[in-house]
Amino acid sequence: MTRAYALKCPPPRVTENKRPGQRLRDHGARRRENAWRAFQAAWQKPINEMRGTAEEFFHIRRNVLVLNRVQTARLLRVTKDSVLKWEHGVHPVPFYAFLALLLISESVHYKLANEQWKDWHFAERFDADQVLPAKKRKSIAYLIHRRSGACFSSDDLLFIHGQIQKLAQLESEALALRDKVDELVGENTHLREMFRVDGVTAELHGMRAQLDALLGRVNTATVLPLRAVEGKAA
Repeated sequence: MTRAYALKCPPPRVTENKRPGQRLRDHGARRRENAWRAFQAAWQKPINEMRGTAEEFFHIRRNVLVLNRVQTARLLRVTKDSVLKWEHGVHPVPFYAFLALLLISESVHYKLANEQWKDWHFAERFDADQVLPAKKRKSIAYLIHRRSGACFSSDDLLFIHGQIQKLAQLESEALALRDKVDELVGENTHLREMFRVDGVTAELHGMRAQLDALLGRVNTATVLPLRAVEGKAA
Protein backbone atom coordinates (compact mmCIF):
# COMPACT_ATOMS: atom_id res chain seq x y z
CA MET A 1 0.00 0.00 0.00
CA THR A 2 1.17 3.42 -0.78
CA ARG A 3 0.69 6.23 1.67
CA ALA A 4 -0.45 9.55 0.46
CA TYR A 5 1.38 12.40 2.08
CA ALA A 6 -0.43 15.69 2.21
CA LEU A 7 1.77 18.63 1.52
CA LYS A 8 1.44 21.29 4.20
CA CYS A 9 1.43 24.57 2.40
CA PRO A 10 1.83 27.79 4.39
CA PRO A 11 -1.25 29.97 4.60
CA PRO A 12 -1.44 32.73 2.06
CA ARG A 13 0.25 35.89 3.23
CA VAL A 14 -2.14 38.69 3.88
CA THR A 15 -0.89 41.92 2.45
CA GLU A 16 -1.58 44.96 4.57
CA ASN A 17 -2.00 48.44 3.36
CA LYS A 18 1.21 50.13 4.38
CA ARG A 19 2.97 53.28 3.46
CA PRO A 20 6.29 53.21 1.62
CA GLY A 21 9.10 52.45 4.05
CA GLN A 22 6.75 51.20 6.76
CA ARG A 23 7.37 47.78 8.27
CA LEU A 24 4.68 45.16 8.61
CA ARG A 25 5.43 44.83 12.29
CA ASP A 26 6.10 47.66 14.67
CA HIS A 27 9.11 46.60 16.72
CA GLY A 28 8.57 49.27 19.36
CA ALA A 29 9.53 52.06 16.98
CA ARG A 30 6.34 54.02 17.52
CA ARG A 31 6.58 53.67 21.27
CA ARG A 32 10.17 54.89 21.24
CA GLU A 33 9.25 57.71 18.89
CA ASN A 34 6.45 58.86 21.20
CA ALA A 35 8.77 58.67 24.19
CA TRP A 36 11.38 60.68 22.32
CA ARG A 37 8.83 63.32 21.34
CA ALA A 38 7.73 63.65 24.98
CA PHE A 39 11.35 63.92 26.10
CA GLN A 40 12.11 66.43 23.37
CA ALA A 41 9.16 68.57 24.40
CA ALA A 42 10.42 68.50 27.99
CA TRP A 43 13.84 69.98 27.19
CA GLN A 44 13.27 71.87 23.95
CA LYS A 45 10.91 74.45 25.44
CA PRO A 46 13.32 75.52 28.23
CA ILE A 47 16.15 75.70 25.70
CA ASN A 48 14.08 77.88 23.38
CA GLU A 49 13.40 80.23 26.29
CA MET A 50 17.09 80.50 27.27
CA ARG A 51 18.96 83.70 26.60
CA GLY A 52 22.69 83.41 27.10
CA THR A 53 23.69 86.81 28.45
CA ALA A 54 27.22 87.96 29.12
CA GLU A 55 26.62 87.91 32.89
CA GLU A 56 25.35 84.31 32.84
CA PHE A 57 28.21 83.21 30.59
CA PHE A 58 30.76 84.82 32.93
CA HIS A 59 29.08 83.28 36.00
CA ILE A 60 29.17 79.74 34.58
CA ARG A 61 32.70 80.14 33.27
CA ARG A 62 34.22 81.74 36.39
CA ASN A 63 32.15 80.59 39.39
CA VAL A 64 30.73 77.22 38.31
CA LEU A 65 33.31 75.63 36.02
CA VAL A 66 36.22 77.67 37.46
CA LEU A 67 37.85 78.11 34.05
CA ASN A 68 40.01 80.95 32.85
CA ARG A 69 39.57 82.57 29.45
CA VAL A 70 42.39 80.57 27.86
CA GLN A 71 40.86 77.24 28.95
CA THR A 72 37.40 78.36 27.83
CA ALA A 73 38.73 79.44 24.43
CA ARG A 74 40.51 76.10 24.00
CA LEU A 75 37.31 74.26 24.95
CA LEU A 76 35.09 76.20 22.52
CA ARG A 77 37.72 76.28 19.73
CA VAL A 78 37.81 80.09 19.66
CA THR A 79 40.34 82.74 20.54
CA LYS A 80 40.84 84.32 23.94
CA ASP A 81 39.83 87.72 22.56
CA SER A 82 36.47 86.30 21.48
CA VAL A 83 35.72 85.14 25.02
CA LEU A 84 36.81 88.53 26.36
CA LYS A 85 34.54 90.40 23.92
CA TRP A 86 31.60 88.13 24.79
CA GLU A 87 31.93 88.82 28.50
CA HIS A 88 32.36 92.58 28.02
CA GLY A 89 29.34 92.84 25.75
CA VAL A 90 31.26 93.86 22.65
CA HIS A 91 29.76 90.90 20.77
CA PRO A 92 26.71 88.85 21.79
CA VAL A 93 27.45 85.47 23.33
CA PRO A 94 26.81 82.70 20.78
CA PHE A 95 24.13 80.39 22.01
CA TYR A 96 26.18 77.29 21.26
CA ALA A 97 28.96 78.55 23.56
CA PHE A 98 26.56 79.33 26.40
CA LEU A 99 24.73 76.01 25.97
CA ALA A 100 28.01 74.06 25.88
CA LEU A 101 29.16 75.51 29.21
CA LEU A 102 25.69 75.00 30.70
CA LEU A 103 25.51 71.34 29.65
CA ILE A 104 29.01 70.68 30.96
CA SER A 105 28.15 72.25 34.32
CA GLU A 106 24.99 70.14 34.63
CA SER A 107 26.49 66.87 33.38
CA VAL A 108 27.00 63.95 35.74
CA HIS A 109 30.62 63.51 34.68
CA TYR A 110 31.46 67.07 35.66
CA LYS A 111 29.68 66.82 39.01
CA LEU A 112 31.62 63.63 39.80
CA ALA A 113 34.92 64.95 38.41
CA ASN A 114 36.24 65.81 41.87
CA GLU A 115 39.03 63.64 43.27
CA GLN A 116 36.81 62.58 46.17
CA TRP A 117 34.21 61.16 43.73
CA LYS A 118 36.61 59.30 41.43
CA ASP A 119 35.36 55.84 42.53
CA TRP A 120 31.65 56.73 42.27
CA HIS A 121 29.42 56.49 39.22
CA PHE A 122 25.73 56.42 38.31
CA ALA A 123 24.06 53.32 36.90
CA GLU A 124 20.50 52.24 36.19
CA ARG A 125 19.15 48.99 37.56
CA PHE A 126 15.77 47.32 37.54
CA ASP A 127 13.71 47.61 40.69
CA ALA A 128 13.64 44.05 42.03
CA ASP A 129 11.03 44.93 44.66
CA GLN A 130 8.31 45.56 42.09
CA VAL A 131 5.97 42.61 41.61
CA LEU A 132 5.78 43.07 37.87
CA PRO A 133 7.04 41.24 34.81
CA ALA A 134 10.60 42.01 33.86
CA LYS A 135 9.52 43.95 30.77
CA LYS A 136 7.31 46.29 32.80
CA ARG A 137 9.71 46.98 35.64
CA LYS A 138 11.05 50.47 35.91
CA SER A 139 14.73 51.19 36.25
CA ILE A 140 16.16 53.14 39.17
CA ALA A 141 19.32 55.24 39.10
CA TYR A 142 21.86 54.23 41.74
CA LEU A 143 25.01 55.92 42.96
CA ILE A 144 27.54 53.08 43.10
CA HIS A 145 31.00 52.88 44.63
CA ARG A 146 33.30 50.82 42.44
CA ARG A 147 35.57 49.46 45.17
CA SER A 148 33.15 48.57 47.94
CA GLY A 149 30.10 47.93 45.76
CA ALA A 150 27.90 50.14 47.94
CA CYS A 151 24.91 51.51 46.04
CA PHE A 152 22.40 54.15 47.06
CA SER A 153 19.18 55.22 45.41
CA SER A 154 17.63 58.65 45.77
CA ASP A 155 15.30 57.33 48.48
CA ASP A 156 18.26 55.86 50.36
CA LEU A 157 20.10 59.18 50.26
CA LEU A 158 17.03 61.04 51.52
CA PHE A 159 16.60 58.50 54.33
CA ILE A 160 20.28 58.78 55.31
CA HIS A 161 20.02 62.57 55.25
CA GLY A 162 17.01 62.43 57.57
CA GLN A 163 18.83 60.08 59.94
CA ILE A 164 21.86 62.39 59.99
CA GLN A 165 19.62 65.32 60.90
CA LYS A 166 18.01 63.29 63.69
CA LEU A 167 21.46 62.26 64.94
CA ALA A 168 22.61 65.89 64.96
CA GLN A 169 19.49 66.86 66.92
CA LEU A 170 20.08 64.06 69.44
CA GLU A 171 23.72 65.11 69.81
CA SER A 172 22.68 68.70 70.54
CA GLU A 173 20.15 67.49 73.11
CA ALA A 174 22.78 65.21 74.68
CA LEU A 175 25.20 68.14 74.87
CA ALA A 176 22.57 70.29 76.59
CA LEU A 177 21.81 67.48 79.07
CA ARG A 178 25.53 67.02 79.69
CA ASP A 179 25.90 70.71 80.52
CA LYS A 180 22.92 70.46 82.87
CA VAL A 181 24.41 67.39 84.57
CA ASP A 182 27.73 69.21 85.01
CA GLU A 183 25.87 72.13 86.55
CA LEU A 184 24.02 69.82 88.95
CA VAL A 185 27.25 68.02 89.87
CA GLY A 186 28.90 71.36 90.65
CA GLU A 187 25.93 72.39 92.77
CA ASN A 188 26.01 69.06 94.61
CA THR A 189 29.73 69.43 95.28
CA HIS A 190 29.16 72.92 96.64
CA LEU A 191 26.41 71.67 98.95
CA ARG A 192 28.58 68.83 100.21
CA GLU A 193 31.36 71.28 100.98
CA MET A 194 28.88 73.45 102.83
CA PHE A 195 27.64 70.46 104.83
CA ARG A 196 31.20 69.51 105.58
CA VAL A 197 31.97 73.03 106.80
CA ASP A 198 28.81 72.99 108.92
CA GLY A 199 29.92 69.69 110.46
CA VAL A 200 33.32 71.11 111.37
CA THR A 201 31.64 74.19 112.80
CA ALA A 202 29.31 72.03 114.88
CA GLU A 203 32.27 70.02 116.13
CA LEU A 204 34.11 73.22 117.09
CA HIS A 205 31.03 74.45 118.91
CA GLY A 206 30.90 71.14 120.79
CA MET A 207 34.57 71.43 121.77
CA ARG A 208 33.99 74.98 122.91
CA ALA A 209 31.09 73.86 125.08
CA GLN A 210 33.26 71.18 126.63
CA LEU A 211 36.02 73.72 127.35
CA ASP A 212 33.51 76.10 128.92
CA ALA A 213 32.27 73.27 131.12
CA LEU A 214 35.82 72.42 132.19
CA LEU A 215 36.60 76.05 132.95
CA GLY A 216 33.42 76.29 134.98
CA ARG A 217 34.46 73.32 137.03
CA VAL A 218 37.88 74.84 137.65
CA ASN A 219 36.42 78.14 138.79
CA THR A 220 33.96 76.51 141.19
CA ALA A 221 36.39 73.92 142.57
CA THR A 222 37.16 73.85 146.35
CA VAL A 223 40.63 75.18 147.17
CA LEU A 224 42.40 72.88 149.62
CA PRO A 225 45.10 74.38 151.89
CA LEU A 226 48.56 72.96 151.54
CA ARG A 227 50.32 71.64 154.63
CA ALA A 228 53.57 73.30 155.58
CA VAL A 229 56.71 71.28 155.24
CA GLU A 230 58.49 70.54 158.54
CA GLY A 231 61.85 72.21 159.10
CA LYS A 232 61.00 75.26 157.12
CA ALA A 233 59.69 78.49 158.43
CA ALA A 234 56.11 79.05 157.87
